[in-house]
Amino acid sequence: MVINSNIELRDVIENAIGQCGSNSGSTDDFIDVLTSGNWRISYYHNSDEDDTSVYNGYVFTFNANNTITITRNSSTFTGTWLFYEEDGVDLLEIDFQDDPLDDLDDDWELLEFSSTLIQLKEEGDDEYLSFTKI
Repeated sequence: MVINSNIELRDVIENAIGQCGSNSGSTDDFIDVLTSGNWRISYYHNSDEDDTSVYNGYVFTFNANNTITITRNSSTFTGTWLFYEEDGVDLLEIDFQDDPLDDLDDDWELLEFSSTLIQLKEEGDDEYLSFTKI
């Protein structure tokens, strides 16, 4: 298969995801993975742009009490998270109080996860977010 643009790549990825089964694991499994260690953003696609580099150096810790602690150099930021299901779709709601992280505020559809990777898609939009375990 030859892909000639980011839009074609997105379409191929969405088609492949549509052919996959449901998420790999239960809600408890996902929460255990999410709250076990530190994460970095390994991919962030906002509309037609790859904005991954904007978040280089940020370390995300999703705490069991539904808070998020984010560090970068000597700065610390905070946020909250909530994992829930709506109409058969698993969603991770992320809310940050601080700029520049507030661009990530949204309800993210859980596409898939493993012990080292979480892949999300903004509900109803063309944004993708991936976290990789550090």
